[in-house]
Amino acid sequence: MGKIISLLFGVCLLMAANPVSAQRGLPGQVGLGIQMGTVDGLLFRDSHRDYRFWGALELTRYNRRHTYWNFSAECLRKDYLYRGITEDQVVPVAQFTAETGYNFPLLSDRGRHVSLVAGIAGLIGYETSG
Repeated sequence: MGKIISLLFGVCLLMAANPVSAQRGLPGQVGLGIQMGTVDGLLFRDSHRDYRFWGALELTRYNRRHTYWNFSAECLRKDYLYRGITEDQVVPVAQFTAETGYNFPLLSDRGRHVSLVAGIAGLIGYETSG
């Protein structure tokens, strides 16, 4: 547990040392987002050696008039432990999803510091177990 806290503290120090900037939403600008995390806790594997994590990759493309497209792909993996009469069995479940959407501004202030955006999106997915 001490190694995890030390790692998180080091990551926070690195983030504080670098300047942070936001997307301006300029036409032709492209943004890339990478996300990852754990499911139901802080560890990628629990005490039963079961995996539980997720990850996502997102691409955003800004158009004229402050509209933008976004495309993302996500993966979630979680192992379930089933206790049987004679033996325990681990059943891995994985979900794969892909999403695309178009977003347009409804309301914003003059400098576009705060804006309300609406959009429409489509999502497809696939799940495996066993």
